[in-house]
Amino acid sequence: MSARFITVENRLGKLLTAPGGPKASEALAWAESALQPVRDRCAVEVDRQLAALAAALGDLAERPAPVALEAAYAAAGEVVSLAVHAGLPEVGEAAFSLCELLDRLAGQGAGQGVWRGDAVQVHLDALRLLRALPPDQGPAARATLQGLRAVAERVAA
Repeated sequence: MSARFITVENRLGKLLTAPGGPKASEALAWAESALQPVRDRCAVEVDRQLAALAAALGDLAERPAPVALEAAYAAAGEVVSLAVHAGLPEVGEAAFSLCELLDRLAGQGAGQGVWRGDAVQVHLDALRLLRALPPDQGPAARATLQGLRAVAERVAA
């Protein structure tokens, strides 16, 4: 068996090093403007998945059916995947924490262990809060994520 190497032309590198070519800062600005529509579409999909997540879980007073837990986990997983592309990394981190929590709670099985709807509700509320925060609210986002980690640790104990 032989290996075949494929060389891909780096058009941006050629453009930047060509005489009279754009400056790197200009190229980055062009790339940023080209990515904005993608970020916007991803943000819309994040919102759609957050709504699907809340709908799947419904009333958290009682343990949802296994099918509902699977649907909620899938929606939270989609948020994890999309949030970074939407420029919402904190939302993705909170959704990941919810995935871990749901995984632990689902692993207990129906009737095995205590259902912690309160912990799930805290995660849903945090997701809504993080989604509503303006981008320059890093300290508030970090404090919220730290609180989610504390909740998840308490549930895991």
